[in-house]
Amino acid sequence: MNRRKFLALSGTAMTAGTWPAVSTPAAREQRPGLSKEFLLGVEYYRAPMPPQEFWDQDFADIRRAGLRIIRTFSYWNWMEPQPGKYELDDFDRLFELALKHDLLVWFDMTLATHGAAPEWMRRRHPDMRVVSSEGVVAVPRAGNAAPQGRQWHCYNHPKWREYGGAILKTVVDRYKDAPNLIMWSVWDGVAPAAAHYGFPKGCYCEHSITAYRDWLRRRFSLDQLNRKLHRRYRDWADVEPARSNSAIVEMMLWQEFQNEDLRDQVRWQVEVVRSLDDRHEVRGHGAYFPRIWDEISAREFDSWGFSSRSNDFLSGDDPYRFAETCFATDWSRSIGTGGRWWYEEIYAGMNPGGMLHKRQTTPEEISANMWLALARGGSGALFWQYRPEYMSFEAPGLNLVSLGGVRLPRLEAAEKTIRQMKRVRPHLPLRVPKAEMAIVYHEKSDLLHRFGKAGTDYRESLRGTYRTLWEHNIPVDVVSPRMDWDGYKLVYLPRTAVLDEELVAKVRRIVSGGEGPRLVADGPFGTNAENGRFSFDPPEGLSELLGVKTLDHSRITAKEIRDGTNRLRLEGNESAIGRECNFIGLQVSDPARAIAWYGNEVVGMQTSDRRFTWITISLWEGFASSVRDEVLIPLVQSLGIDSPVRSGGDRIIVQLAQAREEGVLMFLFNVEAQAAEAELAPKWSFSKVRDLIGGQDVPVRNGRFNVQVPSREVKVLHLS
Repeated sequence: MNRRKFLALSGTAMTAGTWPAVSTPAAREQRPGLSKEFLLGVEYYRAPMPPQEFWDQDFADIRRAGLRIIRTFSYWNWMEPQPGKYELDDFDRLFELALKHDLLVWFDMTLATHGAAPEWMRRRHPDMRVVSSEGVVAVPRAGNAAPQGRQWHCYNHPKWREYGGAILKTVVDRYKDAPNLIMWSVWDGVAPAAAHYGFPKGCYCEHSITAYRDWLRRRFSLDQLNRKLHRRYRDWADVEPARSNSAIVEMMLWQEFQNEDLRDQVRWQVEVVRSLDDRHEVRGHGAYFPRIWDEISAREFDSWGFSSRSNDFLSGDDPYRFAETCFATDWSRSIGTGGRWWYEEIYAGMNPGGMLHKRQTTPEEISANMWLALARGGSGALFWQYRPEYMSFEAPGLNLVSLGGVRLPRLEAAEKTIRQMKRVRPHLPLRVPKAEMAIVYHEKSDLLHRFGKAGTDYRESLRGTYRTLWEHNIPVDVVSPRMDWDGYKLVYLPRTAVLDEELVAKVRRIVSGGEGPRLVADGPFGTNAENGRFSFDPPEGLSELLGVKTLDHSRITAKEIRDGTNRLRLEGNESAIGRECNFIGLQVSDPARAIAWYGNEVVGMQTSDRRFTWITISLWEGFASSVRDEVLIPLVQSLGIDSPVRSGGDRIIVQLAQAREEGVLMFLFNVEAQAAEAELAPKWSFSKVRDLIGGQDVPVRNGRFNVQVPSREVKVLHLS
């Protein structure tokens, strides 16, 4: 199917005169009483730095800049250097000085991440230390972000909750009534116990192995476990977690246990805090890329968030990589309770050593990240950090002032953006409309790719597909199989190699029922079953329904690309496959038909009712950008998805949100090094366009208007 035919079949993304109903992908409701104000702040205190002699003046300067929040990042071994003796005088003073300067305090309790538990705890309970899959026992050591020691303790030790609960209760009870407390962050960088120490497969101490066996025995008899794992265990004492990624079936089960165990630890900490303080927000955060435990952990908090580097995007060779940060906002919005999320750490990238510097965040990148947090419906954003870190290899660049406290252009850019945002304030809070298209993050497919040493390929395909649509101003939500897909027109599944029972049932209901979204898959769809083993009849559980069977697996190599045989044929069109990639040959029968070929092999199919489409080449992996646009964009357009704003002229990234009372806010991002001029024609009815930052009306003629956006800047329009 060529581009012209795709476009001829294309539906309109929204009908003229309408604006899509606003809702969030997450169905869970927020607790009442959470702040609706968009707030900005800085991480400030990681004890004992900066020294207290700086605080009074720094807090005055922070507030004068228009920032409202200071965040403290607390170390357990600093707060409780002796058993049951809590030294919190510095935090008392921090609250007092913050109140003096009209600053809110975000208290981060890092009991289960980054920093170390107290030394006396290790001395009392040496068996609390995490153990690697190879049997290496953790010893005290520092990290780039943890000069006072990295986390070494296991959550499954019987004393963990006793000691952790005691300090949680002490701190929460001490500060819960502080008039300037805004929230508790009870988990910074949610992850399994051993991950922050550097043991990626998890903790293999006796307590974790016992907890794993108990978890298995609640779910399986020994015979059932043998059938699932393809084993012949005859005694539960012989059952241990897998220690190699080559044991795919067993590693999938071990990871499932770790996910649920982590969720239970998160839930416990949140419940301890809420038992003492049910008024303030309780939250946690992840990274800018999805992690396999994000969704089930995020459910336990009032809000979710992420940290992301901000440097070398707009100032680098590929400014459209900024889409990766936008992807993180939409994933956080999707899994956050009621869609509530924060851009928790705008930073410039970790330095592995004091002499290995990286390009620092530019003022334009500071401003763009602030606007992105607002445009995507965030509750606020924080900079990491105000002053450089004095004790570790994170500095320089993670700061708004210099080592000596001198104001930097980054702070000036933040101040300017805060002043501009005041002109938008009457329209806040914003609501981001539910997109007509969603892209699926699937944790088990992510895991399988990682086990097969292709984890980067999976994440790049996921975020890269999102980026292609983002560049064409096609709104996309990021969802998971656990979420409701029924409100979407199209759901895209990139490299969804594992089909578990939940996902098979979802696809089967959509395809056979003839209602709900159309589905598009690319790459190795359903090649593996739920437990990670290869499918006996891929795509697992769906081959008969879809009318397709997989044949041979192969790869397009550099030789085919050099020889010019690297051609993907669509109906009436050919495209060059510019990068090495895998593909799968297909055998197609009713109710499907072939739609794509590589040589004589069928590599793409579509059901006769066009409810399901599959191209076995990963479109992000195999194609260069311009060619990818010729394949992916016409494909989604042919299935009824397009940008809600027609545009001509220079490329501008358009982000839309609904204003508090009426009308639409249009955020226009120019990420390139030269000014952009474009004509925009929204596909809904409006009569007036107001430039909120410039304070002037924009002429409208026949539903169109012209805009100019300076290089690497943002323009905000109100359409009513």
